[in-house]
Amino acid sequence: MARIETGARPSSVVIHPDGDTAFVANRGDATVVRIEGLAAAPSVAATVEVGSEPTGLALSPTGATLFVAEHAEGSVGVVDTASMVRTGSIDPPENPYALAVTNDGDADDADELVFVPELFGLPTEDGEGADTSRTGLVRHYRTRDLEPDGPITLS
Repeated sequence: MARIETGARPSSVVIHPDGDTAFVANRGDATVVRIEGLAAAPSVAATVEVGSEPTGLALSPTGATLFVAEHAEGSVGVVDTASMVRTGSIDPPENPYALAVTNDGDADDADELVFVPELFGLPTEDGEGADTSRTGLVRHYRTRDLEPDGPITLS
C-alpha cells in the first residue's frame, strides 16, 4: 500500500475506467489531481485548479471527461482528463455536493446525463424550520452541450 499526498483536505476520489488512474478532489486548496500507476507505483501526475471546495467527482463512461462539484463556487467544473485542463462549467447549481453520470453502455460520452443534487434543495413558502420548508432538487444536464435536461423535485 502506498500513501500519496494529494493536497489540502482530500474530499472525493474517482477511479478511471482504465483501473490504473484516479482523480482526487482537494477541498482545502481547490484542486483536482490525477494519480497514475495505481497498480505499481502511484504518483501525482497532474493538477488542475477548480472552483471553491470541490466535494464530488464523476467521470464520463470513457473517462475522457471529469465533472467536479464545486460546492462553495456554485458550479460544476468540466475537465478534460488527458490534458487536465478545465474546458467548461455548468453554472446554475447553487450548492452541488455530489455528482453522477449515466452510462448507456456505448462508447459515446455525448449521449449521457450528469445528475447534480442540490445539497439544500429549494425553500418553500412554509418557511424555514418546518418539515416542509424545503423541496429536494436534482438537476440534470446533457453531456453533449452541458444544457439542462429538466429538474427532478422531491417533496
